[in-house]
Amino acid sequence: MTDMDIAAQVASNPDAALLPVEIDVKAIRATSNLSQVKFARMFGIKPATLRNWEQGRTTPEGPARALLTIIKNDPEAAFKALQITTRS
Repeated sequence: MTDMDIAAQVASNPDAALLPVEIDVKAIRATSNLSQVKFARMFGIKPATLRNWEQGRTTPEGPARALLTIIKNDPEAAFKALQITTRS
């Protein structure tokens, strides 16, 4: 669902629940060039949880979803905000 689709849905029925946008955790991590373990440690995620997200067994929700969205949209800002000085 695109931003335009969401805007159209809200405009047509503001009381309707929005469908969550799918999040590709594996693709987000891949852009960081980090292993699962390193990525998980840097962002305070259990490696097993990250594996489950990447394999589609579970879905990130709430704050985890927000963090992943920030990492996706502006990874450098995420690293800076968490005072992570290196990604290697």
